Amino acid sequence: MKSELLDAYLCGDLRGESAAFIEAALKSDAALREVYFQQVRMDAALRVLLEDEELAEVSPERFAAGIMARLQTEEPVETEEDRKFAKSVLMEILEERGSKPRPMGWWDWVKAAGVAAAAAIAAIFLLQNVRVTDGDDAGGGSGGDARDRFVARITAENPGAAWAKPLPLDPVTSDAGSAEDNGPLPIVAEDGWIRPGRLTLESGVAEVTFNSGARIFLEGPAVLEVERPNRAFLERGKLTAEVPKPATGFVINTPRVNVVDLGTRFGVSVEKSGDTEVHVMQGVVEVSRLTGNAAPLVLEEGLAVRADGRTRSELQVIEYAGDRFALKVSEPSEADAPPRFLRYEFDESGGSEIEDTGRGIEGAPFFASLFPDSDEPTRPKRSVGRIGGALAFAPDERFDSPLLSGFESGDALSVAFWVRIPPRPDRADANTMLSLVTRPEGPGTEEISSFALAPVPWRMSWNADPGEGTAGALRVETDNGRAFVIGSTDLRDGRWHHLAFRFAGGATADIATHLQLYVDGQLEDVSGYRGGQVPKGPIHRLRLGGDAGEACFEGVIDEVHAFPEAVSPSVLQQLADGAEKL
Repeated sequence: MKSELLDAYLCGDLRGESAAFIEAALKSDAALREVYFQQVRMDAALRVLLEDEELAEVSPERFAAGIMARLQTEEPVETEEDRKFAKSVLMEILEERGSKPRPMGWWDWVKAAGVAAAAAIAAIFLLQNVRVTDGDDAGGGSGGDARDRFVARITAENPGAAWAKPLPLDPVTSDAGSAEDNGPLPIVAEDGWIRPGRLTLESGVAEVTFNSGARIFLEGPAVLEVERPNRAFLERGKLTAEVPKPATGFVINTPRVNVVDLGTRFGVSVEKSGDTEVHVMQGVVEVSRLTGNAAPLVLEEGLAVRADGRTRSELQVIEYAGDRFALKVSEPSEADAPPRFLRYEFDESGGSEIEDTGRGIEGAPFFASLFPDSDEPTRPKRSVGRIGGALAFAPDERFDSPLLSGFESGDALSVAFWVRIPPRPDRADANTMLSLVTRPEGPGTEEISSFALAPVPWRMSWNADPGEGTAGALRVETDNGRAFVIGSTDLRDGRWHHLAFRFAGGATADIATHLQLYVDGQLEDVSGYRGGQVPKGPIHRLRLGGDAGEACFEGVIDEVHAFPEAVSPSVLQQLADGAEKL
């Protein structure tokens, strides 16, 4: 969305359908809300500063235009250091314009920051129907510090790849300790999962896949700061970014420019001086300088620009040289490897058997059909699905079937399916869509065929507790509800939605840091969570609907997939696209 529309909405110039369009976008797009609240803060602060009579000759519009491109990409002003940063940028712009404002005292800056904070709070009340949450900030209990959450993964590297420390796929920064020392966790885990932090690739090419689905090919020598699932900072070196449609809005910052993807492939190179080039191989990107007054520039396929260290300079159009950027590594990437999976399409014409049409490995234990439990007299009915047939559930129906071995609850795992939930379900407790169940243990449990008392290491539902997160959003919980992660999209609209989660797995994996949720192919913002580890043990049953004695589920389920690995976001996005099957 163009920033001009947000500006017009902020100024009250939009009415009727135009204003309704902006408000709907703000409700559904967390990144857009972040930009909007930053604009609210800056608008309020600038109004205070420009009340000074010596600054009156500077047009507020011109004054703000030169700094918004930079400030929109930064974190909200919350600390003293953030205020110093904002002050330095404002003063830099004034100096470039030849203005000589009087020195701003501490009270002036406190006043400006206070008005900005008040304006932001007012904006939140204005959008009170929007639960403003961020995958890096949302909370609901213990565990899962934002800095510990995995935001990307090294999915391939060529034989010449060498990181700053000679540990395979473990480029730990110099200030990181070890888990045994109770120090900071390593930026990159042994299996390639990346937490926010600074990576140094001394040579070779490595592929990094962000949780949003964006992929970059980093060419050494290079220094990359991984910040969020949809943002990184390239300090020096070269990279090529491939961004699928669900990850549109992916951002690469450099010391000179801010590059915002609009669904494309582009290359960025940064010299030691910080001077930056951007080359667009496919699609469109928006490039803006981080200092100076240059307006954002939209670049299309086959175009390139350069930004040097002269703060007054505009972006310079240069000769396109996209062939200088790497587009692959010599080793196959995780995204290219065919995954193993169970799949239940529910397309059978009749009968109680539901066939597994997935792709296992020859000799592996899961080519598994589903059969309803004989102890359950009520079963879901066949229905028209999102793709072919489906199963329609009433609140007293479930499908509970043994599942052959091949899945461990504490190991890496991905689950995906289509679901349609009525806008106003008859019962709020009829919300459990899918569960993976282990065998009950202890005296007297050997003959419990229905697994009614079995532990449930994984359960997918829509959230019925607004005190813990967005009502109606995807909720994935473990250990019979002791730990959970909740998304931000209300699914109760009567439409088909593709739901998925992937879990990194590991001996001490916490779902607050190792779990990602996806709705319709897009990475979900987290509205609430409570950290906790997943109980270990083999999974013996797949259950569609709730436990015995519960209200089970009301809605329609189609195309269930289960993977004994944390698949690439591209796999989940392909399933959500629905154009072709795996």
